[in-house]
Amino acid sequence: DPTFGASASVNINLTPAVVIAVENAKLAYEAGEISYEAMVRSIELNVRKSFYSLLYSKENIAVQESALASAKQTYEANLAKYKQGRLSELDLLNAQYNYERKLPQLESLKQGYEISLDSFKQVLGLKLTEELELTGNLAEAAGTLLNEEAIMVNLDEIPDVKKAKLSVDSAKNTLASTRY
Repeated sequence: DPTFGASASVNINLTPAVVIAVENAKLAYEAGEISYEAMVRSIELNVRKSFYSLLYSKENIAVQESALASAKQTYEANLAKYKQGRLSELDLLNAQYNYERKLPQLESLKQGYEISLDSFKQVLGLKLTEELELTGNLAEAAGTLLNEEAIMVNLDEIPDVKKAKLSVDSAKNTLASTRY
């Protein structure tokens, strides 16, 4: 009767250096995750800042357009008074200057807004030719209150705190590695 037999053996030598190398790899992976999380939060913050900046620019343009319309009405009223002989030419020219001085300022604000809007589209990954309508206003943004959940955040979950703790763990691991 033939008999078959097989045997196998596995010999794994775990030295302290291998354990520390595995721990280093784990810490490096966690550091990468924390960096990714911090980058995502940074991008979100920059998008919010850009959005609110665009809202500010849009509202500023509306205010300047209103000021331009008011200056135009003043000029037209002064022109009518000048034609009637009730106003000096100096006052008329002063009103005309105040009106015409606002035209390039308003145009500059509009161009700046368009440039900022195109930059915002690029950050969002949109084509520059796509229409983008911003909704909301600064009063809504300023009126938002922090809720209890936002205030009572676990400090250990903040990426910078995680990164600092990870640096301490990495330093301890490096110290253990040098000891072995």
